[in-house]
Amino acid sequence: MRQDDIPKLVNTTLSKALSENASDIYVLPYEEECYIRFRTKGVQQNELTLGREDGLQFISRIKVIAGLLTYVTKSAQDGAFDYEGSSIRCSSMPTIHGERLTLRILNSSNNFDDLEDLGFSDESVKAIRQMIESRQGMTLLTGATGSGKTTLMYSLVNEIMKTEPDNSSIISLEDPVEKLLNGISQVEINHDLSYQSALKASLRQNIKTLFIGELRDKEVVNVALDAALSGHRIISTYHAGDIVSIFSRLLHTGYEPFLVASAINGCISLTLDYDHSNNFYKPSAECFVVDDEWRDIIMKKPGITELRKLISSRLVT
Repeated sequence: MRQDDIPKLVNTTLSKALSENASDIYVLPYEEECYIRFRTKGVQQNELTLGREDGLQFISRIKVIAGLLTYVTKSAQDGAFDYEGSSIRCSSMPTIHGERLTLRILNSSNNFDDLEDLGFSDESVKAIRQMIESRQGMTLLTGATGSGKTTLMYSLVNEIMKTEPDNSSIISLEDPVEKLLNGISQVEINHDLSYQSALKASLRQNIKTLFIGELRDKEVVNVALDAALSGHRIISTYHAGDIVSIFSRLLHTGYEPFLVASAINGCISLTLDYDHSNNFYKPSAECFVVDDEWRDIIMKKPGITELRKLISSRLVT
């Protein structure tokens, strides 16, 4: 391939990814070939296979437009660029065969999936709405990487924006910001601004609803739980695996049972089930709505075996 064909190929690839609503592009160099793959609806598919030299030129061209240093090939780099109305983040990582690139496509429109369009059951949608209709308290999402937590979070933003008369009272803390939104304040977490400092600053901004990309450490969890008890609606993700593990981890890593019992309105556990007939992953949700009876149970700090027995009969799927 001629060298001047590479920019055209990069542009064609980016345009096709946008037209197919891909969420990610992966550029994967190997010993003799380089694969360009799209991720759409949770499924990765090979889009293009290049020879090694053409693949390395393709990678260099992406690095140039993303503002990465082309002569730095042994260290990870992060960059970004705009293309056809979308913001694209680029992350490079050195491998034994060259630099692997991951491009995350951030749609700048306010085209959200409504809760009804996410593929959940009617009962799950009803339970989710019940969790967030209160103007205070915490809703926690858990699930594996790629299970749809971010998609659900943005759908919940949309749901609340439709009913919240003052969108200036909504702030999101994200690492990174994955969709550019109009009407709310988005804060990107980085090495200069941690979740902890951003959370504390947000609570001084007279906000009502706070979306937190991830409850990463004990201090952030403590502040968030306190905020949920003091008139704020908190929606966040928590790495626990399933709903039983959310409560078990919170109760048995030092958080007061009173805080856990009083602050949490509900939990959602997300999974992706492969639909062979349509060749994509279909999301499903297990939902757990907290009531006063459950709060009494949590105050007794039950163990994980007891939690599993008690929660299984209360799940909405």
